[in-house]
Amino acid sequence: MTMNKDKQEELTGFLRWLERHIGAKVDDLSNKTKIRAYHEHDLDTLLGILRKIRRKLDVNIRQPALCKNR
Repeated sequence: MTMNKDKQEELTGFLRWLERHIGAKVDDLSNKTKIRAYHEHDLDTLLGILRKIRRKLDVNIRQPALCKNR
């Protein structure tokens, strides 16, 4: 039970942080089910969703630089 509680707190904390960072409530976005299940997907999936809905966000979602020497 402790692990489940810790997991739920982590999920809730991340989603709150994400909402503050993007300037929008997850419930107001399309693909909110996938965003809420971010831990079941890779980072590229989450970033892809955020890129598709970027007009609703207060931040510019860009693909992170994988290699700075290019």
